[in-house]
Amino acid sequence: FLIVAGASGSGKSSLVLAGVVPRLCEQSGELLLIMQPGGQPQRTLEAALQQAAGRPALLVVDQFEEIFTHVADKAARQDWVRRLWQLCADAKSGVSAIVTMNNCSVEPV
Repeated sequence: FLIVAGASGSGKSSLVLAGVVPRLCEQSGELLLIMQPGGQPQRTLEAALQQAAGRPALLVVDQFEEIFTHVADKAARQDWVRRLWQLCADAKSGVSAIVTMNNCSVEPV
């Protein structure tokens, strides 16, 4: 689980998607999954994971801060972050993640 944080427009997504991810996926053979949390992060995450169908996958969560800016329910935010963390912590899941996040002020999970 890797967090890439920086100012808006600083090139976080470009660094990750054009630089880091191609090299990682080439070396590891992992499937690349890209998502933005949006207003229904659980649904978006599950849809991304279905694409993997049990294969090892590198999940890129672009604009991670959307979990704070698009989801008003604190419990829903916490559940989603826990789910993402558990996926990455469980070696059996085969999922690793890189998230990009604008380093704006957000409410703690």
